[in-house]
Amino acid sequence: MWETGKRTPDFETLIRLSDLFDVRTDYILGKSNDSSSAKLSDDIEQLERWELESVYTDLMKLYIFLDSFGQKDVENLIKSEAQRCKEQNTLQDVSNMAVQITIKK
Repeated sequence: MWETGKRTPDFETLIRLSDLFDVRTDYILGKSNDSSSAKLSDDIEQLERWELESVYTDLMKLYIFLDSFGQKDVENLIKSEAQRCKEQNTLQDVSNMAVQITIKK
């Protein structure tokens, strides 16, 4: 009877319908027009990207805190390691990555 609005589906039924039709539960409930898939792997990939962005942001902040000698030392280490990886053909593929840095004053 929940189809007529007299009852609502229980959580388990809602999840089964979401899996069956490959749509989000809020779409089934009429709370959203977004009928896209709600695959967990998409959510996990997004969480992994956010974690990686957080790690890189923290590293960049630490680098900025260093004095000029420390910064130059880090730059030389990165360049040296990049050269080593290039020679050993172990450079990571970063073609799907974009980097943006914003400096606020």
